[in-house]
Amino acid sequence: AMPSVWTTYLATDDAGSTAEAVTGAGGQIMMPPFVVMDAGRMAVVTDNGGAAFGLWQARAHIGAGRYDEPGSLCWNELHTRDYQAARAFYARVFGYTYEDLGDTDEFRYATFKRADGQTAGGFHHDLSIPEGAPYYWLAWFAVEDVDASAAKAEEPGAQVLYPPTDSPYGRMSILAGAQGEVFAVIAPQPAAGGTAG
Repeated sequence: AMPSVWTTYLATDDAGSTAEAVTGAGGQIMMPPFVVMDAGRMAVVTDNGGAAFGLWQARAHIGAGRYDEPGSLCWNELHTRDYQAARAFYARVFGYTYEDLGDTDEFRYATFKRADGQTAGGFHHDLSIPEGAPYYWLAWFAVEDVDASAAKAEEPGAQVLYPPTDSPYGRMSILAGAQGEVFAVIAPQPAAGGTAG
């Protein structure tokens, strides 16, 4: 049975041709492209390591209209043990380029950039994933108070998988919702210029 999950959707101008590029790069199609009324066209696929994600070809609905503020999506990142192969896959399918933030045995992480140079998310070489467990995309939501959010999430049945912890990017925690759906929360550090990024 498919568990409850948050699905990361990556934008495309043509869901059909991108789905073909996915299979050409070693991924698989789980749900072929189809029209979602007047909102857009979508597909659900996996990358060459088995991490599932969606393709979204916008029409009337462009996607997240609000982001990077408390209560909204602020980051998506791929967690994989097959880091270099994943980078090659997404570069081939989407033309992504990468900026390394850490490249040691202890911490290997990169942000990925669209063709216009805009940073769109991250790739984490996650050696904590057990052998045989699926690789996955993790959705992050911005909050004002990570500790309070984690405590509040437990009231309706969520679990704290990774307790509130300080990081160079802000205080963060990883949670599993009442149906088992995993997501993360973060109170981002202000970037240069005084805004959270």
